[in-house]
Amino acid sequence: VTVVKADAYGHGLKDIARLLMQSGTDVFGVANLAEAEAIRQVGRGWPVLMLGACLPEEVEAAVRDDVMPTVSSLAEGRLFSAAAVRQRKTVGLHLKVDTGMGRLGTAPDEALALIRRIARLPAISIRGLMTHYSSAEDDAPFSAAQSRKFRALVAAARPLCPDLEFIHANASAALLLHPETTFTAVRPGLLVYGIAP
Repeated sequence: VTVVKADAYGHGLKDIARLLMQSGTDVFGVANLAEAEAIRQVGRGWPVLMLGACLPEEVEAAVRDDVMPTVSSLAEGRLFSAAAVRQRKTVGLHLKVDTGMGRLGTAPDEALALIRRIARLPAISIRGLMTHYSSAEDDAPFSAAQSRKFRALVAAARPLCPDLEFIHANASAALLLHPETTFTAVRPGLLVYGIAP
């Protein structure tokens, strides 16, 4: 599965989206709800994954527009669950695990407990698990350690997530330099635009 980050650096997003859809992109990865809405203006029904955190005031709109959110806390999961119940929908979310990036995501040693709790929320389906390599370009041993942590979590989480389809860690640099760390989905960004990371 290819999750293409279709932000086009703020320029020509709709044109890029059209081209990507024709080239076989499976899911559009966007940074925020504004980018998701731009994708929706081009192709209603296209799968869209919001890779950044969703603001609380954006949750209702994200659910309404069938945007797959990325969450890393029970509080976020509860917000989406409540909105999905109100709208009589099911939200397919992705859970981000911080295996070493130090940015967005739950800690690996807390992830399994979080998955159990989110999986019990009404109107929620855990569709994806993700992490991000912090130094794929220049620290192969650290990337390998991140991959091992993530792989162990995925193995433990599978029985708890019957709808799990998207398991992803590789952005452009890891795709080029560490193809052995690829799971079931990838997130090329710079490479889509012909830029080597």
